[in-house]
Amino acid sequence: MELLTKRSDCEAALSGLSNSILDSYRYKAILNKHYEPDEYLFFRENNDLIPLVLKDNLVTFYGGTRHNWSNTLPDNPALINKVLSYLNKRDYAFRILPINRDYFTDLNVEHRVFDVPFEPEWHLGNVQDYDQETFLASLSAKKRWSYRRVLRHMENYEFETVSHEDFKPKFSDVMDAHCRYFSQRGKVSAWYNAEHLLGEIFEYFAEHENLLIRQVTHDGAIVAVYTIVYNSQEMIHYFGGSVKKDDNYISKAVYFDMLSIGKQLSLQLDLSVLNGLRGAFTNKKSFGYKPVPLYALVKDDTWIVRRDADISEQQYDEIYGRQFGIESHNRDASE
Repeated sequence: MELLTKRSDCEAALSGLSNSILDSYRYKAILNKHYEPDEYLFFRENNDLIPLVLKDNLVTFYGGTRHNWSNTLPDNPALINKVLSYLNKRDYAFRILPINRDYFTDLNVEHRVFDVPFEPEWHLGNVQDYDQETFLASLSAKKRWSYRRVLRHMENYEFETVSHEDFKPKFSDVMDAHCRYFSQRGKVSAWYNAEHLLGEIFEYFAEHENLLIRQVTHDGAIVAVYTIVYNSQEMIHYFGGSVKKDDNYISKAVYFDMLSIGKQLSLQLDLSVLNGLRGAFTNKKSFGYKPVPLYALVKDDTWIVRRDADISEQQYDEIYGRQFGIESHNRDASE
């Protein structure tokens, strides 16, 4: 195992890898520039690479954790265990998350305690087959009436695809409204104080991927925005939602529109999945998105070990099919 600690060497090694949109070097490099790590800890064995960084005595994936979506570890159990041993022996705190594959059975027994609950992504499969009437027919009579009411109100909105160049002058105002909307609901947007980072990410998507920006207006005012980033292999609902607190219809209206747009893209690109990422999933679940498990390896005294409060214990069991290592460890320790 080789340890790379010089930034230029680390990024040269990472730039040669080709991964998904949100696990690509160029995307992660934007995150990492804003994260500003103290040290680089890239572990390499032959062609396998585990890109980690250290900041404030915490080891994470390159780019940090705040907007670092699904990550890929190499199919090399020996290397993964060597890295965990290295970090553990040096008493580093670490949060290696989220990981898009279950490596639990690959871990040495002493490392399984680092396996902790992590919230899933939400994917809409077979989006090319989406049909509005079929979807409505699948609902209870009460829900169907409610959703048809949303569809009637959609006539009051104007849905428009806008170019990145046309959207840029509106970006600051949209982000102010987005953060204010979360504040009015007693929450904090994941992009609060990170608006400049999101602007750079949109610039990157517009130049290197395909960025679809969908703007929703009512009486000339923007009431919602959502984005889909895509290429020939995947499409992702990256950002967006309502920015008007008292509008009871717009959130579901956005999903009706997004599923129609997603269907068009899926037929055009021969893609079957729209990735809704993580986060609040009430509408995702209502519109047929299914949870897809993500995983994490954590050793950090400040980490609160808990399951997602919005997902029942039964659903966790259905999604993951096993207990987490930390849960077994805690159970054994109490016996």
